[in-house]
Amino acid sequence: MSAEENKAVFRRVIEEGLNKGDLAVLDDCFPPQYIEHQFGLPSTLEEFKDSIRFLRDTFAPFSLTIEEMVADGDKVWARMTGRGTDSKGLMGRPATGKSS
Repeated sequence: MSAEENKAVFRRVIEEGLNKGDLAVLDDCFPPQYIEHQFGLPSTLEEFKDSIRFLRDTFAPFSLTIEEMVADGDKVWARMTGRGTDSKGLMGRPATGKSS
């Protein structure tokens, strides 16, 4: 795929998968053997979907805004802003209800 096609896939994953919660989009965008390397811990496509579910549930409503995106061949980098409300608490602490 071209750099522009890779950017389109990235945008689709963020806008439809993360922001709208349509995780079936990830099945269209990645092969079943996909390995996610975010946070330095490789995980499967299903584990990546679980991470998205967690973010959307814990910080509901959760969204990412792509501020800037650059692609070089098969690599895409993006600067994004995450927004959500601390609606469930995290790591044993109660929810604050604060939005950011």
